[in-house]
Amino acid sequence: MKRLIVGLVFLLAWTVMAPPTWAQDDGTADLAVTITWLGTGTPHVQAGGIATWTVTVTNLGPATAQQVEVDAGGSDQFGVFVSSCGAGESCVLGDLAAGDSRTVTFSANACLIQTGHRRVWWVTSSAHSTTMDPDSSNNMASLDVRITGSFGAC
Repeated sequence: MKRLIVGLVFLLAWTVMAPPTWAQDDGTADLAVTITWLGTGTPHVQAGGIATWTVTVTNLGPATAQQVEVDAGGSDQFGVFVSSCGAGESCVLGDLAAGDSRTVTFSANACLIQTGHRRVWWVTSSAHSTTMDPDSSNNMASLDVRITGSFGAC
């Protein structure tokens, strides 16, 4: 009887103190996106030039994010997007383990279309995965970019 009680106490203590890894992984992955301007000073580009920025996607966990993809976009002053993955506004990163990050570089032509006196526009990037994300508020980031120069220069 004594062995039975000791065994039950040990089993109970083990389950309370060390839950199995499957119990710690709730099947969700929280992706977070940050944008960094690749230039000196504040984000600025001449009309007809190329705006370039990096996007870092981090999986805050707890699970691996499956089939992660990052997209770029922006106001109508930017066009012809290219990424370090190739041409286009999208880059497939694949699976991203909890705690890992990946960085993609995007660039786009900057035009200055007649739109009144406004000279500041924006670029954006967002990430998504086939794994459920419990906090989508940090899946997108944007960056204001000043464009100077002549109208119509593209």
